[in-house]
Amino acid sequence: MLSESFQVSPFQFTDNLSNGMKDHYQVLIARGLYAAGLPFRAFEVLRLLKALCILQPAMEKYLPTRKALSGRLLTAEYNREMEAVCSRLLDEPTVALVSDG
Repeated sequence: MLSESFQVSPFQFTDNLSNGMKDHYQVLIARGLYAAGLPFRAFEVLRLLKALCILQPAMEKYLPTRKALSGRLLTAEYNREMEAVCSRLLDEPTVALVSDG
């Protein structure tokens, strides 16, 4: 189940989310998009937007744009992942690299 693998605080959508909550929400959306390998323009597809917003129409204005997904959000996620990998590698006494082909 999703609830067992991720600890994410539920959002209470209103018409006035704080900038911090909006940024946090967009980061979560971006991570899901990157993990699924979806194109950045996925949130420009009207059918997907309708499906995402049908239960909570107020969330539409908080969804990230293609430009944000391919720019600042991608850069931030890359830096976060790179930092996590580097810190993990620093804790290892040895590292083996294997290449096939």
